[in-house]
Amino acid sequence: MILIDLFVAFVIGLILTLIFWPRFRASGSWSNWAGLAGFLWFFILVFLASWLGGVWIAPVGPRVWGIYFFPFLLMGLLFALLLAATAPIRPPRARRQTLAEAREEPTVEEGTFVVLNFFYWILLIALLISILARYGA
Repeated sequence: MILIDLFVAFVIGLILTLIFWPRFRASGSWSNWAGLAGFLWFFILVFLASWLGGVWIAPVGPRVWGIYFFPFLLMGLLFALLLAATAPIRPPRARRQTLAEAREEPTVEEGTFVVLNFFYWILLIALLISILARYGA
């Protein structure tokens, strides 16, 4: 059962990541992570959230091949939408900037990066503990 849940969460996480990734690549916060690394980090979050929803939410919807897909899809979609809603939109560049200023990449302060990195790892560990707690119970 664990492998089936893992596979369903993987497929749903991959599909949702492919749908939502263009939005994050264009946003200011994920533009530094626009490559494969950013894609993988976003996928891991959506994948684990989908898996968490699949194991904790009561089975709802039609049963296909012995699996209820709706809880996986619901939690993955809600989590991806939450990440999309909190991603800042890059403000339009004012015409008062010089060409050199317009070409410069905006710098993220190191403190902001450390806090967001810490939050990411806490969230990742909490998702993993919640999934493992369900299978251990």
